[in-house]
Amino acid sequence: MALALWTAQRRREDSLSLLGIIAGGLLCFISAGSGEPFVAFQTTFLTLCLLAIFAFLPSSRRRTYLLVFGVGWLTTLVGLVIQLSAPGIALRAEEVVGRIGLPNRAISALVSKTFNWILDFIGNPPAFAGFVMLMTVGLLVMLVKYKPRPVSKAVQPVKLALPPLWLGLVFQLLWLPLLWFQTSDSPQWLGRFSGRYIAVVMLNILFILGFLIMLWQRKRFQSWLQKREPGLLMLWYIMASLSIFVLLFLLTQIRSVGIIDRRSATYLFTSLLMLLVLLTCLLPSAAERKFGFLTLCSYGAGLVCLAAIVFLAEYGLGYVDERILAPGAYLLMLSGLLWGAFWGWLLKHCRLSSQADQAWIRFLKPASAVVVLVIGIGIVLGQAALASDLQLYAREWDVRHQEIIAMRDSGQRRIEVAPLTWNLAEYVGITTAKNLSACARDYYGVDSLNVVRDG
Repeated sequence: MALALWTAQRRREDSLSLLGIIAGGLLCFISAGSGEPFVAFQTTFLTLCLLAIFAFLPSSRRRTYLLVFGVGWLTTLVGLVIQLSAPGIALRAEEVVGRIGLPNRAISALVSKTFNWILDFIGNPPAFAGFVMLMTVGLLVMLVKYKPRPVSKAVQPVKLALPPLWLGLVFQLLWLPLLWFQTSDSPQWLGRFSGRYIAVVMLNILFILGFLIMLWQRKRFQSWLQKREPGLLMLWYIMASLSIFVLLFLLTQIRSVGIIDRRSATYLFTSLLMLLVLLTCLLPSAAERKFGFLTLCSYGAGLVCLAAIVFLAEYGLGYVDERILAPGAYLLMLSGLLWGAFWGWLLKHCRLSSQADQAWIRFLKPASAVVVLVIGIGIVLGQAALASDLQLYAREWDVRHQEIIAMRDSGQRRIEVAPLTWNLAEYVGITTAKNLSACARDYYGVDSLNVVRDG
């Protein structure tokens, strides 16, 4: 992506631009051959990029971007054809089908499973941590580096249009059955919900009532908004959204003690996403609305790419390993960078008459830096904590390796071993607790290699 954007910014007759196009095409071809999930992600992503070029760029700038991304798209399709025709792909699929899952070929089942996977993945704590960190990075960079041009045009008042309000109401109504039919692990309310989960259900009901009241009393709300300074309203909105994001981040990171579950996190995050949709619809400037919709589309592109990977995995194997979702997860996190840049861009264009209000924007700079440092240090420390587990894993596998060789050399063909204290394969989700992978079995040249627990 970085190479494509750099190449598109150069003149078409530049030799470096030509080399960039060739290099980008080769990179796309090579990465498309890394595996089925990668080619599914890449084909979907580049197709969405081509659509975004038509939607967001003026006609005078489309040609270069279409050339750069089009070459990558074509070489990805070549990689896709090779993947489909390669005999090794079919042989590997035959080997794993039935051992780890059964393919789902019914469209209704595929759509249902894909939808549930995406719904749960949105609230994934590590992915959300990366999203919030990059969002604050984008906000910080825009607040520090961006210098808006002075504008003499009068500021237009905020208009409370009907379509965004109806959109918000429909969105909350769609979430109502999804939340209501969920059963908590420790039901305390209505025989279904925990105390924390019922609070999320009540929030959903309050949102629905709030949108109904705003639709009923829209003229009064419009009159109230017109009496307020537009820049101040924007500042309040963004500050409240940022505060909710940070709070939600904290709640999702301590999910292990039951503060908030993944479905609740997904609902709260998508509700914030819908609030951004409403904000974008209410922006008076066409340039502001285009930037806002580009931000929304970047996150939507991540969800579509994730759906393509899940759909392919369910269709081909009937099994989804979370590690294959990494490309889509990274794209979702990177969209946070654009989201933070959008908020910073809006704040830089806020016209605030009060020095006290302007101080809030200045306060956001060190506050954003603190959030970035805290999340970044937390991620590093979390990974560093695995060092002792990895050392233990390596030592125990060395011992297991010698035991397997000794049993094999003694003539045993069906080997059973004790479980490891900490298993890296289970941690990354590439095997089950009972059976070792077929690769390990074939490596040692035995008929079976199983883990047997005492009792």
